[in-house]
Amino acid sequence: MKIYDTSGNELTERPNYEKGRILQDPNDPDRYIYTTWEEVPAGEGNGESGKKSKTEKLEDLDAQYDADKAEILRYFSEAQFAGDAELMEELRAEMEAIDAKYIEDRRAIEEGSEE
Repeated sequence: MKIYDTSGNELTERPNYEKGRILQDPNDPDRYIYTTWEEVPAGEGNGESGKKSKTEKLEDLDAQYDADKAEILRYFSEAQFAGDAELMEELRAEMEAIDAKYIEDRRAIEEGSEE
C-alpha cells in the first residue's frame, strides 16, 4: 500500500497517527493519502459530500479503522521480523490509541442524532 501526502509526494516514513489519518483516494482505491487533522477535518474535503446517515458514518469509520489497523500491522510485522522490540512497543501504543479513538468515535456516532 502506497501512501501519499496531500501534495502527492509518496511517504517514505511511517505516518504519525496521533497527528493525522489515512484516507482512501476517492479517485483511486489503491492509493491512500495521509492528512493531518488540521488539513482535512473529518468528513470534509475527502470526497464525501452531503449529509450521511448513521449507517454510512459507521461504515466510513469502520473502513478508516481497518485501513489504519492494516497499516500498523504491516509495520508491526516488519518490526517483528527485524527484531525491533522498541518499535513493536511504539506500534502497540499507537494501536491502543487508534482503538480508543475508534471506540470514542463510534459511540459519538451511535449516540448522535440521525442526520
